[in-house]
Amino acid sequence: MRATLFYTLLIIGFCLRLLLVYIAPQPDIFDQKEYHQYARGILTLNSYDLGVSSYRTYGYPLVLAVIYHFVGIENRWGWIIFQAVLDTVSALLVFGIAQKIFRSIVPAWIAYLLYLFNPFTSAYVGVRLTEVLTTFVIALIFFLFITFWQKRNIFILFALGFILGYLPFIRPGFFLFSIVINLWLIYLVGRFMLGVFSKSLKIIIIAIFIVLFILPGAYNSARNLAYFGQLTPLTVHNNFVKDFYLSLIINNQDIGLITNEYIWVYQEFFKPENKEERQAMSDKYWSLAIAKIKQNPTIFVLSRIRQIFSVWEKHGVFLYNDPIFYRYLIYVYWGNVVLLSLSFNGLYLWLREVRRNKKSIEFKWFGYFVFFL
Repeated sequence: MRATLFYTLLIIGFCLRLLLVYIAPQPDIFDQKEYHQYARGILTLNSYDLGVSSYRTYGYPLVLAVIYHFVGIENRWGWIIFQAVLDTVSALLVFGIAQKIFRSIVPAWIAYLLYLFNPFTSAYVGVRLTEVLTTFVIALIFFLFITFWQKRNIFILFALGFILGYLPFIRPGFFLFSIVINLWLIYLVGRFMLGVFSKSLKIIIIAIFIVLFILPGAYNSARNLAYFGQLTPLTVHNNFVKDFYLSLIINNQDIGLITNEYIWVYQEFFKPENKEERQAMSDKYWSLAIAKIKQNPTIFVLSRIRQIFSVWEKHGVFLYNDPIFYRYLIYVYWGNVVLLSLSFNGLYLWLREVRRNKKSIEFKWFGYFVFFL
């Protein structure tokens, strides 16, 4: 009976995602068009420099290209259904993670239902962006991390290595996250785990793990060197500098507002076509950013705090057009705030319980990784 209910709800959650897409279709604009163009280049090996971009990473477009191969390039519902499946599977991973860390079915069911029927991630199924894939991959990383700790299976470790290496090429902002977890896993394996293996075998296992981790970056670096004459693991344009400067010119009262200055910076930053010009452009905007910070350091600090929260707060359910919930935005906003407050409170209480009762150390590190995110 419980299994029947579990999978019935899973199917309903999948249908809910498709329903949201059907009743509130989103325009195919901005980043979506660039990801689509990149995927076409990978698939057809023509325009767009054989699927090479100077400022986009290949992680998400490669997945799109595989989908296009099987269902057609212009089949919109092909990638939508894929993302609906992926986001529904994320609910399964959330359930599995909760079951492992709480060792109880009740909180696992609560976590499962909260993810399966929350509208915030469900609505992203209908846009051709990285959010759904990123959420799935991060959930998979956490699930595999705990499973590896409990099972000590080296093949799970190898899978973790490759997925951690691939994550920054879906979403470059997670580059540091991947590096830190990768180094921590190497430390754990070398010092505490896989005790049944000899020292030499551990070295081989760690070496394979490292190779799998750098493999996605090695491909990207070789591609950048071949097409742009620049050896760099992510993109040849320094997107971190560009994004840092843009974050300084965003109006804190309206985070979502795109000004003419924002558009100008975005367009100018990607104009250089050789290594020297790209470096000069990066240096220019880094200097401008530092100058802005020096003008008023207090405003800079306060704006960082404001923008950190802006990542979490929700002023609507759908990304572009919201024909359903626009009348109830105040409830959408505060409903999300309540969810965030409960999650932080729950994480704090759970970590306190883990430390107090000296439960398995992998649970403590799971909590630390969540805080690090």
